[in-house]
Amino acid sequence: MNGNVTKILAIFSITLSMIGNINYSTFYTTLIVPSITLLYISLFSSFISVFKYFKSFTIRIAGVIALALFLYGDYNVITTSKGYLFLESILAIVLTLIISIILYFRKKI
Repeated sequence: MNGNVTKILAIFSITLSMIGNINYSTFYTTLIVPSITLLYISLFSSFISVFKYFKSFTIRIAGVIALALFLYGDYNVITTSKGYLFLESILAIVLTLIISIILYFRKKI
């Protein structure tokens, strides 16, 4: 099964790379908003571990500040994007949540 997924991802990424070379500015503009949205989500989710692994009050305060900045960054991306870029940023968040929930329950079974 992993071999099939790898082949599909390879074909998909090669195809997107070729499309990106045809009209770079449109390709970049289309993908930058969901990419930044997902970047802030990944940073937020990784910094939550600060509360699990560190007991120092100072580090936890720094972690809260970092989490607040990541949330503000995500909020800023979502509120400044318009049209289909807004929909892409929301879709990126929704898909991340759906995939995370599926993986969580799949791990539980």
